[in-house]
Amino acid sequence: MRWGVDHPMTPEFESGATPVSDHPTADALPGPETPWGSAAKPPCGNWIHAVVLLGGTAGLAYIYRRFFMGLPVAAGVAFDIASAALLVLYCAQALDIPLRSPEIEALQVMLVAVISGRYLGQLVHVTSIGSQVLWLRPTGPRDVLILNWLTGASAFLVLIPFAVILLIRRRRLSDYGLCWGDWRRWGPWVCGGVAIMIPILWFATGAFRELQTFYPMVRGARASLGAFVVFQCFVVLLMFGWEFSLRGYLQFALQARLGLMAVVVQNVPFVLGHVRKPESELYGTLVSGLFLGYIAYRGRSMLPALITHVAVAVINDAMVIAHLGGFRH
Repeated sequence: MRWGVDHPMTPEFESGATPVSDHPTADALPGPETPWGSAAKPPCGNWIHAVVLLGGTAGLAYIYRRFFMGLPVAAGVAFDIASAALLVLYCAQALDIPLRSPEIEALQVMLVAVISGRYLGQLVHVTSIGSQVLWLRPTGPRDVLILNWLTGASAFLVLIPFAVILLIRRRRLSDYGLCWGDWRRWGPWVCGGVAIMIPILWFATGAFRELQTFYPMVRGARASLGAFVVFQCFVVLLMFGWEFSLRGYLQFALQARLGLMAVVVQNVPFVLGHVRKPESELYGTLVSGLFLGYIAYRGRSMLPALITHVAVAVINDAMVIAHLGGFRH
C-alpha cells in the first residue's frame, strides 16, 4: 500500500453549532435514521462531495502510477504528504470541519501513523523470528524487507492511535469501534461479502498475471502450509492496524459530524495505500473500501471490516498458490 504499502461520537447538533463534546461515545453513533450525521448540507450535496473525493482519489492514484513509480523515496514521501494535506484541507473547507477540532485531529493522527508506517516500518527487524522459529524462510532480500515492514507498519498503525486515545484523549478503545457492536447486523454482511468475493477472487487470481506475481507478498510463504500459515499471521497484524486506524479510529471520530460521509473520507487513504499494488486491485479498492467502511458503520464496530479483510486476503493468497500448482518445497 502506499499510505501503508505496496492503510467517533457526540449527539447530533445543528448546522454551525459547536459539538456538545469533543470525544466520541459508542452510544452516540449515528444510526440509519440519520445517515448523514450532523451535516447541514442536503443529501445531494453530500453525494457531490462523495463523487469529488472518490474521483479525486482515483486521479491521484493515476498520477502516482504514471509519474511517481520508480522515483526515489523522497518523491513518494512528498506525494504522500501533499495528498494528506489535500485531504485535510478538503475536509476543513468543503465539509466545514474546523481545523482545530477532534475530527481533524483524528485525520491528522491517522495520516501520520500511515505515512510513518509506510516509510519507517521496514526498520523493525523481526525476520529471525519468522525464519528460525516459525518455518517461514525468506527467499531473498525482498522477503526480509516485507516481513520487517509488515510488523513495523502494523506497530505504527496501532500504537500511534492507541496512544492518542488512551493517553491524550483518555477514552475507551470501544468508543472507536474496537468492540463487538451490533454483531447480529454485521454477521450476515460479513458472510455475504466473503461469499461474493470467493468467485471473484478465483477468476481474478487466475486471469491477472500481476496478481500471481505479486501474491503472496513473501515468496517463502509458497513453500509449505506451515510457512503459509505463519505469513498470514503477519498479514493479520497489518490488517488489524489498517482496519483500526481507518475503519475504527478515523471513521468513528468522523461519524457524528459527517455520518455516511465518514465512510467516503476514510476510503481516500485506503485507496491511495494501494497505488503500488496490482492495478486491478488498486481500482477495486474504490468499491471494497466503501463496503468495509459501510459494514463498520452499520455494525457499530470495526470488527466486521477486519474479519472480511483478513478472510479476503487469506483466500486471495491461497487461490494464487492453487493456480500456480500448490506449495513448492
